[in-house]
Amino acid sequence: MARHFVFGIANTDSIADTLVVAHLKALNLNWWHWLPNYWLVIDNADTHTCASLRRSLDTLLPQVNKLVLEVQPIDWAGLGPRNDKQNMFLWLQEYWIPPHRITTPMPPPLGLPPLPGK
Repeated sequence: MARHFVFGIANTDSIADTLVVAHLKALNLNWWHWLPNYWLVIDNADTHTCASLRRSLDTLLPQVNKLVLEVQPIDWAGLGPRNDKQNMFLWLQEYWIPPHRITTPMPPPLGLPPLPGK
């Protein structure tokens, strides 16, 4: 069964982000990173723990404050781009909590009227 993690890595820049992306790819992990210093990570092979991921991040970014949490995703909400060119939530809908697991309908984006019959 897949394991879900949330990473917080203090004060990263684009160089550090590139290192983290390459590292996650090498570990065969799936990730989402739309917000600075904040990562959602899925381990589909169920091979990592919070401690093992934190240790591996320490090799990339020693002496940088970080936190790794394992979570069981139940629900989420966000505000950000959601259109044909950019969709901040597509990965979340497809991987984090696929649509078939969401039990309540998502509200329309702010400023739009609700769908008929809702």
